[in-house]
Amino acid sequence: MDTIFDLIEKIKLRPPMYIGLNKLSDMHTFLLGYRSAVIENQYERLFTDNGISFQYFNFFVGRKYNCSSFMGYANIILKQTENDEEALRQMNEANGMDYFGIS
Repeated sequence: MDTIFDLIEKIKLRPPMYIGLNKLSDMHTFLLGYRSAVIENQYERLFTDNGISFQYFNFFVGRKYNCSSFMGYANIILKQTENDEEALRQMNEANGMDYFGIS
């Protein structure tokens, strides 16, 4: 079964195909829409194969950048970068997918 993390890996290969502009804010909006659709249909796609929730990603990014996870991963990463395009690149390169058991 594909998870939200599998989808993120696909987006990394061809961002314009999925999110239009190569910006973190567009990725964030796309993932919110995806999450809403999954909740209506197949909630388990919001978890890794080993059961870790995508919601934990906020905590992981907050811990990595020493910020409150309540800001949300997108706002935390944007705060660390100069622009939205750089923020998406940083998320894709150092997003901790290995930490979640995904490669």
